[in-house]
Amino acid sequence: RTVYCKGSQCSADAVQLSNVGREGHTFLHHIVNNYDSLANWTVFSQAQAPSEGYVNHRVGGGHLLTGITMDDYLAHHNNTEGKADSLFLMSSKVHMGTLRHALRSTYKVHEDQQTPKLSSASEACPKESGEDVWGAYHDVPQLKKLISAKCGVEEQALGAAIRSFWEDLVQLPIPPQEVIHYSQ
Repeated sequence: RTVYCKGSQCSADAVQLSNVGREGHTFLHHIVNNYDSLANWTVFSQAQAPSEGYVNHRVGGGHLLTGITMDDYLAHHNNTEGKADSLFLMSSKVHMGTLRHALRSTYKVHEDQQTPKLSSASEACPKESGEDVWGAYHDVPQLKKLISAKCGVEEQALGAAIRSFWEDLVQLPIPPQEVIHYSQ
């Protein structure tokens, strides 16, 4: 087990790193510096177990679907029932051309939101009907503005730029209906 610390009050067994690059920097640091001796299975997590949904980063932002815990992800690796050795539950989807997003109904985004509970045996994507379904697509103007500014691309050209990025760098077939599903 390796624990990294970017703060000023680190435990004696922690590897101290400069406070730069958020968690992505720490994860990449670990991979690059341990590339030839990486464990067969590695879990990257922030200082505490992730929380349900995403209300905001001060209240809780662990991105877990309602009813799923970090233990479900950890236990899934140790299964003996011939299941896949990883657990990925898609919480969101985005349309490449418009950047419109849809959330899974079991993904909490408001403190008082009542969401159906999943179990660790849930499907990667929700079914077409029932309690666990995809919500409606919504525009996310602040995301378009952020990506436009970071990439130097006009907002109206983002769809074409994302498609070009996918074709040039991801180099996989364009997903059906140009919809990318992802786990947050």
